[in-house]
Amino acid sequence: MSRAVTLGGFALFLLATAVLAGGVVLTSVGSAPSVTITDPDPRVLIGPDSPSEGTDGVVTCTSTGPPPGSYTVTGTVTLQRGDAGVGTAAVDLTVRVGNVFQTTRTVDLESIERVMLYEVTPADASIPPGQSIDVQITASHDGRTLDRTTVTVESRQVEGCFDES
Repeated sequence: MSRAVTLGGFALFLLATAVLAGGVVLTSVGSAPSVTITDPDPRVLIGPDSPSEGTDGVVTCTSTGPPPGSYTVTGTVTLQRGDAGVGTAAVDLTVRVGNVFQTTRTVDLESIERVMLYEVTPADASIPPGQSIDVQITASHDGRTLDRTTVTVESRQVEGCFDES
């Protein structure tokens, strides 16, 4: 009888230890960081339909802006972590331009991070120059949305540089 009580007590001790350890693991893993999107400043730029006439695709000057036949989203956004999380958290930053395209990248976030936006995609004429378009920016962690903001911007066509020779 004494042996059965001892084994029962030991089994109870193991069960209690397993429950406590499982509770610690469950509460420390899977909790999403608290993230806020602030200061969104996206721009949607449209490249010329084709390279400048008479250049055969060769440009002899420095040009900025999107390549011919492309959309470019540029700008910045600030991600601010509001929780007292330990270490870095992998936050997925998704930028969606209307219904035209979206892109996602992962940002390792400790406390606050100013993120440069720079995405290029082939143009399909669905965004004409001067059109107002919504740019939606979403921060998520493990598929859970942490914050989302939408900014309406006016698309702008940027011409390449002109050969000055």
